[in-house]
Amino acid sequence: MHEHYAGEMQKNYEYITFSRSNFASVLPEVVRRLQGDLTANHIPLPLARDG
Repeated sequence: MHEHYAGEMQKNYEYITFSRSNFASVLPEVVRRLQGDLTANHIPLPLARDG
């Protein structure tokens, strides 16, 4: 995510360090934090596209 948009969401930066080998294990934490920010700011998730 571009740092401009991350800053717009909560006005601070949080980094989760990952590598190619541990990406799958940290992804749930990334998703949890993003969903928390979206919910707190009343931003709806985009609808899935057909195709």
